[in-house]
Amino acid sequence: MQLPVRTVLQNPELPNGCEAASLAALLNYKGVPADKLDLAYGYIPRGDIEETTDGRTGPDPELAYAGDPAGGTGGERLSGGAGLGPACGG
Repeated sequence: MQLPVRTVLQNPELPNGCEAASLAALLNYKGVPADKLDLAYGYIPRGDIEETTDGRTGPDPELAYAGDPAGGTGGERLSGGAGLGPACGG
């Protein structure tokens, strides 16, 4: 079964922000006004990605988004396998 959910594109504003874009699409479908940028920066907790001698580290992906969904880093696989692939692709 397919639902008539209107697409909310993550690009160009959120190249690594599929979480916010997909949540905005579903909330809009249910009649709740939602903006992908408001969701990305006002409601989804974020944590920094840091370069260390052991590689790149970031927040626990169950607690916060790693990086910046609008920037060059975000949602990336970090040392130890934590995080999502770029743009939710893996």
